[in-house]
Amino acid sequence: MNQIRIKFLLFLIFVTNYSQGQVTDVVTGLNFPGGLAFYGNELYFSQTSDGIISKINVLSDPIIIEEIINIGDVITDIEIIGNELYFANFQSDKISKINVNSQSPTIIDVLDVYKPWSLKSFGDFLYFSSGSGVDTLPNNGKVSFIDVLDDNPVPIEIISNQAYTASLEIKDNFLYFSDPYANKIVQIDVSNTNYLATDFITNLNTPLGLMFNGNILYIAERDNNRIASVDVSSNPILIEDFITGLNGPVQTITNGTDMYIAENLAGKISKSENTMLSVQDIDFKKLNIFPNPTSDYIHLQGFKENSLILIYDLSGNELYKKIMLSDQKIDISNFKNGYYFLRINKDTTFKIIKI
Repeated sequence: MNQIRIKFLLFLIFVTNYSQGQVTDVVTGLNFPGGLAFYGNELYFSQTSDGIISKINVLSDPIIIEEIINIGDVITDIEIIGNELYFANFQSDKISKINVNSQSPTIIDVLDVYKPWSLKSFGDFLYFSSGSGVDTLPNNGKVSFIDVLDDNPVPIEIISNQAYTASLEIKDNFLYFSDPYANKIVQIDVSNTNYLATDFITNLNTPLGLMFNGNILYIAERDNNRIASVDVSSNPILIEDFITGLNGPVQTITNGTDMYIAENLAGKISKSENTMLSVQDIDFKKLNIFPNPTSDYIHLQGFKENSLILIYDLSGNELYKKIMLSDQKIDISNFKNGYYFLRINKDTTFKIIKI
């Protein structure tokens, strides 16, 4: 009797958040890391108190830190638009920039602004929060934006007289900012020039960094030592744990399926691998993956032509990657028994169990 070596049982995961992956240290020994920005596979990061901007190549082994600039001043955030890195020089009341492709970058002052805090790009527009923080005037928090293509940009104010405007994020026609003093996230409809601010999420614990992935808003809660997640399309809004057990997280950023976290109080940048795996809307009635069980192949039918098919194990190792036609088969005869994720075009995820 022939032994069937491998069986596939396919389950659809009806979630938009993937469970917490293993959190590992990427860079340690930093002095209050804050801003994060990717340029390709190079992760730029600021050390807030020292006024240092450095970079690492996240694919390198070992990781080597390369210092880019040291202004000896407070840098609260960084943002990359094109090949220019903008940074908020909090102590000197200005936003400046450098060219990331320059071997010896020259600092160019872009705009004088009182206590710039957070930066967020949207096309050619650079949004920034200002006027909040230590030794600032009460209720002086603002959110404004400039067109970075202008030689002499003039800031356009969106909202002012806020208690605290910290991290910014933008999705569709809405701009969000965190208020770590009032423990809330505020939403502004930027398609309406009245720019009315509405409390969107409350009952947080020192929310700082904000980041969208699809409809999911990730919130770095510094004093709650976690990354929380909220589906902004849901009603009612529910706050859920996404990554816990951190030490003063203040900012997050993704690269592929990995989430990088600036743990301010721990003085390090950490990484949660394969955190951003998700399931998107798809016409599942047209999909067919068979047979089950199988000892050699799985057949795929009903996929869009030229779909990218990937298979990962539970450790996040990529075992298979190929552009496929709508009706194809995959040789899995060399796979070990276990659990796997099959992904379509990097945005639709299935769970595969091999018995």
